[in-house]
Parts: sequence; C-alpha cells; structure tokens
Amino acid sequence: MVFLPLIVLLVLMALFVRWVVAKRPGDRFYYWAWVLVMLSSFLLFWVNGAVGIIGDSNNDVNMLYSASLGLGVMGALWQRFRPLPMVYLMLILGFLQVLIAVLAWLLDWGVSGPVWPWDVWFLSIFFTLMWLMAAWLFYKSEFK
Repeated sequence: MVFLPLIVLLVLMALFVRWVVAKRPGDRFYYWAWVLVMLSSFLLFWVNGAVGIIGDSNNDVNMLYSASLGLGVMGALWQRFRPLPMVYLMLILGFLQVLIAVLAWLLDWGVSGPVWPWDVWFLSIFFTLMWLMAAWLFYKSEFK
C-alpha cells in the first residue's frame, strides 16, 4: 500500500509523456528524451524522498533537489515543451545538480551520511549524466 502513490505517479508521468509526444508524432528522439526526463525526475524524487541524497532524509538541504525539479517543471511549461529550449533547460538542471553537490561538499552539509561525500558525488554525477543525455536527445530531435 505504501507504493500506491508512486505507482499512480508513474502512470501519470507515462500519460503525460504520451500527451506531449503526440504533438510531434514519429520523432523518436523527442520521445526518448521525454522518457529519460520522466525517469530521472521520478528517480530523483524517489531517492531524495526515501533516504535523502545529502545526509539523511531529514536534512533540509535535500529540498534543493525538489526545488530544481520544480524549476524544471516551470521551465518546461513556460517553453511549451519545445525541443530547443528543453536542451537549455536540461543543461541548467545538470548544472544545478553539480552545483548542489559542490555546495554540499564545500559547506559540509551532509557529514552525517555514512559514506560522505561519495554518496552525494555518485548520485550527482549519475543524475547530471541523465540530464545531459536528455539534452542531447532534445538536440537531436530539433536538428535531425
């Protein structure tokens, strides 16, 4: 029963991808870019909410990741899901991911974590690569 909200969220994200992709039929780069965006957003939301990335799940600094996801949602809505602006938005999200990790490392925000700072660095690099891959796919969608 605990996983029911996550299942509902996944189904809503899948429906959203189908709705957005319907605007550009036949564009497989655009489709896979959105699949990657939704997957990375869901994983970031889940990992951050379940165990926290910086320190433990009660560390308030983890809200920066939620704020970056909120920025991504607002930016995508503002740019009406067009591929070229989404490239820049994904680059910004990748930069924010690295910026949060660097600030956490410099300001010792997560020293209570068991494997500090390697957990923050590993997850930040992982999510940054996902955002950059999505940016590349959006770029390929625009200039194919």
